[in-house]
Amino acid sequence: MHESDLITTDITDADTYEGLLREAIEYAILSIPFTFDRMGIRDLKKKIINIAKGKFAENLFASFLNSKGISIDQKTTSTPFFQTDKRDFILDNLEWDIKNNYLTHANAYLNGSQYLDLLALIPNRASWDQWSKRNHKYFNETSGTGYVFTFMRKSGVDEHRDFFDINFSFAQELFIRDLYETYEGKHQITSPYEKSWFWEVFHSKGNPFGIVLRSHPQMIISGIATARDYDRFENFKPSQVQSPYLRTIISNMGLHISELRSFKSMVNL
Repeated sequence: MHESDLITTDITDADTYEGLLREAIEYAILSIPFTFDRMGIRDLKKKIINIAKGKFAENLFASFLNSKGISIDQKTTSTPFFQTDKRDFILDNLEWDIKNNYLTHANAYLNGSQYLDLLALIPNRASWDQWSKRNHKYFNETSGTGYVFTFMRKSGVDEHRDFFDINFSFAQELFIRDLYETYEGKHQITSPYEKSWFWEVFHSKGNPFGIVLRSHPQMIISGIATARDYDRFENFKPSQVQSPYLRTIISNMGLHISELRSFKSMVNL
């Protein structure tokens, strides 16, 4: 792909942007008792923020495409809050995951060539990780799988600060932690409780959670990978990801963005 193939989202309305983020945070808070902690993070709020960042990337991606008249199927791929995610959406009869990485850089955007030099990464820590499931179809009606690689600015030059923070009471944190310890981040076959019960108890222990929004980063949509590309991916240990903008602490399978086909080639943008 080329620099001209990069797509920048343009969700600039503050209410829309913050609404997508709030929806992602609500999802993260509600689902964390049933979300397996693959990163070994002890800080509960950090876990919630990480889940919300991933969900927000999905929300922003879908909202942008919808604003351009491009329809993707998220209804088929959606799962209840107490079950493990499958895929993010269906398009062109393929099951897709969005692989978004948050970058650290001073300006709002990198230049095009810098995005092309980045790696498209798929987690590959062990046999249970996403790379091993690259060819697994969850839905009989689809013909295969694919990945869309996107990037967003994390929060300026401070790689320890995310573009948002969450505030909730100590009692609310204890309530979430108790549920997390009860269900141990495990997938449930049936719902252990209703959403309405969760939010009623959560709000009885403090005010609605607050959001500290430090910036409004937009998403860069770059390349795609499908079954025809997977054999070109190579294993990268964290120390082998040589980028001033992108950091990883896990092993991944990767390929340079410049070597991929563009998402733009699939849609009319």
